[in-house]
Amino acid sequence: MNKYLFQFFITILFCACVTVQSRSQKILPSNTLGAFYLNGDLEEEYKTVLQQLKETELQDSSPIELIIPLMNAGKISMFLEKYKRANKYLEKVLKIIEDNTGWLYPDYGIALNFYIYSKLKLNELDDIEFLLKEVNTIHEKSIGKDNISYANLLFNEAIYAYKMNQFEVAEAKVLEAITMSKELTTEAEYYGRYLFMELYLNKLYFKTSRENIALQNLNILKDKLEEIHLDNTFIYSKTILFIGNAHFAKEEFIESEKAYEEYEKVIDKILPNHPEFYGDVYSRRSAILMYTSRYNECIPFLQKTLEQYDEDTNEDKRNRIKVKLAYCYFALGMYDKLDVLLDKIENIRFENTEYNTLLHIVRTERAMVAGQYIKAEINLSKIPNPLLTGKKYLTFDDQLALQLNIRLTILLGRLNKAKVLIEQWKEYLATSKSSNQKFYVNIELLEVFSLLTSNNYKEVIQKLESISSDNPQITPYENFVKHLFLGHAYYANRDTLKAKSTFEKALTIADKIQYTEQHIDILKVKTYLLNIEVAEGNYEGIEKKYKKILDKVEVNNITYSKVLSDIAYCYAAQNKWELAFQTISKALENRKQLYYSYFASASEVDKRLYLRKTKYAFDIFYDLLLRANPDIQDKFVALAYNIQLMNYHFYWQDAQKQNIKLYNFQHDRRSHHYPSYLTQLNLMKSRIATFKFASDENKSKYKKEWIETDLRTGNLEKTLLRAAAHFEEEKEEALFKWSDIKNALKEDEVVVEIVKAQLYETSQEAHYFALLLSRNSSSPQFIPLENTDLLEKEGYALYLTQMTSRRSLVLMKEDEHDTYDLYWKPIQQEIDKLQRKPNKIFLVNDGVYRLININTLKNTKTDQYVLETHSIVPLVSSAKLLQNNTLTFKEKTAVLFGNPNFDKKEDDVRGVHSNFKISSLPGTQKEVDKVGAILKNDNWNVKVYTQENATESNIKNFKSSPEILHIATHGFFFKQTSNNNINSSLFQSGLILSEVNSKPFSEKFKEGNDGILSAYEVLNLNLSQTKLLVLSACKTGITNSFEDEEVLGLQFAFHTAGVKSMIMSLWDVDDFATQKLMNDFYTNFIGGQSKNEAFRKAQLNMLEEYGSPYFWGAFTITN
Repeated sequence: MNKYLFQFFITILFCACVTVQSRSQKILPSNTLGAFYLNGDLEEEYKTVLQQLKETELQDSSPIELIIPLMNAGKISMFLEKYKRANKYLEKVLKIIEDNTGWLYPDYGIALNFYIYSKLKLNELDDIEFLLKEVNTIHEKSIGKDNISYANLLFNEAIYAYKMNQFEVAEAKVLEAITMSKELTTEAEYYGRYLFMELYLNKLYFKTSRENIALQNLNILKDKLEEIHLDNTFIYSKTILFIGNAHFAKEEFIESEKAYEEYEKVIDKILPNHPEFYGDVYSRRSAILMYTSRYNECIPFLQKTLEQYDEDTNEDKRNRIKVKLAYCYFALGMYDKLDVLLDKIENIRFENTEYNTLLHIVRTERAMVAGQYIKAEINLSKIPNPLLTGKKYLTFDDQLALQLNIRLTILLGRLNKAKVLIEQWKEYLATSKSSNQKFYVNIELLEVFSLLTSNNYKEVIQKLESISSDNPQITPYENFVKHLFLGHAYYANRDTLKAKSTFEKALTIADKIQYTEQHIDILKVKTYLLNIEVAEGNYEGIEKKYKKILDKVEVNNITYSKVLSDIAYCYAAQNKWELAFQTISKALENRKQLYYSYFASASEVDKRLYLRKTKYAFDIFYDLLLRANPDIQDKFVALAYNIQLMNYHFYWQDAQKQNIKLYNFQHDRRSHHYPSYLTQLNLMKSRIATFKFASDENKSKYKKEWIETDLRTGNLEKTLLRAAAHFEEEKEEALFKWSDIKNALKEDEVVVEIVKAQLYETSQEAHYFALLLSRNSSSPQFIPLENTDLLEKEGYALYLTQMTSRRSLVLMKEDEHDTYDLYWKPIQQEIDKLQRKPNKIFLVNDGVYRLININTLKNTKTDQYVLETHSIVPLVSSAKLLQNNTLTFKEKTAVLFGNPNFDKKEDDVRGVHSNFKISSLPGTQKEVDKVGAILKNDNWNVKVYTQENATESNIKNFKSSPEILHIATHGFFFKQTSNNNINSSLFQSGLILSEVNSKPFSEKFKEGNDGILSAYEVLNLNLSQTKLLVLSACKTGITNSFEDEEVLGLQFAFHTAGVKSMIMSLWDVDDFATQKLMNDFYTNFIGGQSKNEAFRKAQLNMLEEYGSPYFWGAFTITN
């Protein structure tokens, strides 16, 4: 729309180049050029102006005599939208006046007004403010402000304010210009020469969501022009064009198209030999086609527009059409043509910065289809979020960018962040007065996409079935997306009949849109239909159909591994198990390579969210593993073990390395006296965490600051991660394999890997199994475990009842399951079959097993706890066996925290608020005193923080990482978080320290320290030298265990921060028993026993003294 805003300005100026009138002069002198203009004969005017200029130059006229012909040439060039040519003429005028009469000569102001207008059209804004002041000075010092020239200046100021998004200022300026013009002219002259000001005013109206007012005014103006017989003029054509634009803004596309057709007829009369104006109307028509998803029809219009534009056409206009063409290529799936065009426009830069938005959108969309999500995020980050920048009126491109931002956010698994963005967008649309309704449907579809990603298929079906395809607001594209999502939901919900008919309808809609066969969404639909054929047992020619699809999918797109997985499933359905295994292995290898690419600069939270979102291939693999024929199962089991090792690499090892790289990067920059920005990043993260635990009142008050902080945090973190990755590049490491673990084991050692396989896309069920490995294993052994519901619900509830009883004997009901039999017996039975009884069992837990201390399970037949019969060493992964896990303490430094001060400071003036009622922990004072004494007796350098000094701030601000860190305080774990904060699962667990009740929220938010150290904040600590962490607090070992793809609470966070071994708790702990357990552990440990043996001996001592595992079993050690 911007391209038409200003071109009418020139009409008001041409008569000013002939004479300057005062308010007392109401009659303008006529001239030949004016007659041409009013008669609509612009072709004749163009010829006459150029002929006059040529004659004047040939007559060897004085420079002053050249002013008017040059000014007329500049004016007519502006009429024809040849602004660079116009400014060449006008620059000559300005030079002549400066050299001969001085810049106070009135014509200088007129020429400068022309010149400013042309520069505004070219979006050359750098010196506009200075030039406007210069024209103002001419009026003040020369001809005054009571003349039509000053009205022209006001209009230029309005245009500039518009460019600066100062719409109220622009409106006030143009209204003043209109008032002055009406006072200085007759009615006929006003409508013939100055009506463009009112056109511009109405443009402002529909720009600022007042489309109805604009449309009403424009139709009145059109009728008036017809009444006074000016219906064959340039100003009349532009009035019609603006009417079309107003209908477009209201989404009244039929009326808009009619207006554009009428505009073209008038242009055909007055400017038949100037294709520029035909190009403009083709551009407007293409906008309708784009808006209504008729991309295939749009492409010829855009190509035709480019043919009409020549080299003298505003470069922004030409490039804008090219970008629109690129968007259409993308929308239809013409990726080859898109790539060629993107290469051609790679280096374009728009003077009109708003045009950059669509360019970044196209580049982002292309990167997403190619699976280049880092590149996509970089491109998208170049588009400011208009809802945060305070932009009051959003353009179509702005809203496309919002839609894309939310879609990419969902695609990467950041569902909570997407929800916040959607709420912001809804709030804008609700408060906007625009009649534009298009994006309400988009928002509904984005909400459905989020639900689909969360596997809420029934809710998806309910929502989509309520959206009528006959709704006139739904474009063909939106209707296609609706059927794609609905078909997916039916398919996942096992309603294959409805899924099939819905997908077939989606293809019918796609045919009408004319999507190409390589369009990624078409390939997805066709893959679903093939999957349904497999489910129906129709295998004839199915493999060729799958491979035809696979050939069209880009290898880095996530759909590639998905199609490979579906082919593997198809082979398995036909009992072609060897082919199934080979194909699923390729799918997993493809996924692994994409993880390497994406994870290079992704935060730990983003990694896990992305893994969760992209685990389809793993779902299919585990489904095949559980059904595999016996003759192929060993291969599947071996690969399953390797997947567990890969998960360790991506989940744990890579996380720790990335954290180290960040701190090394910080150290290097500081050594060169440059800021690292890591401190600022961590502060912003702490503020996000502080907001999470704020009262509802403070959340409302600080919401905008939180959203802005979160946006800056995400952008800064990504750039620092990329910089740190390049700063300390390393070769891609070969992943560990199960055979490496086998070779690391001793003859009397075994490994047990517990695996929870969550099959979201197939059976939608979860399955537990164990993988057993010994030194003599030919391959890992597969051990099926109990039903998931039994393990996670009834079994776990029974376990908690038994563990939290202080009695050593808990009577069981006759029909109750035995927890030993549920969780350990199947594994023990296979261990008993080994040739040699192991002295040590390395145990890697998963799912509900993370909430269970295997040592506390009692074999009712032998009347012994596992603690008594086995030395079990919990590991985060068996890959740890390939690393040096010996604890050596070079500096012998220890830091102890205990007995924080939780006293509430009642100070209404300061506004202190806390959501927590917290009991004091005097027992922890005794605990840290005793631990400190034991360590000091062994010549350790011990620092103790208690009471007011046991703060979150002191934990975050270690000058160096202590080798032992002991924290005795309250821990917390929330099963669910009600807040919509981004990455909310990281806030489910943490530690509570002294600041929690001691400061007003404003101070907490500024400092980022609220006395609640969440796992989210722990991730950012530098504990690379901490060999042992003891969290002597309640529930510090509890994680979001049933959904292991998500973050794993404090255990994962502290490991990422650098801690090597951790002692944590699973339930509320007895104060006195904890003191004794810790005292015995440290005594044993300092006495020379390994940490694992020292801890086991301490627990055995407690068992002998107390009996019930309530007193000794809450704490677990993990390495």
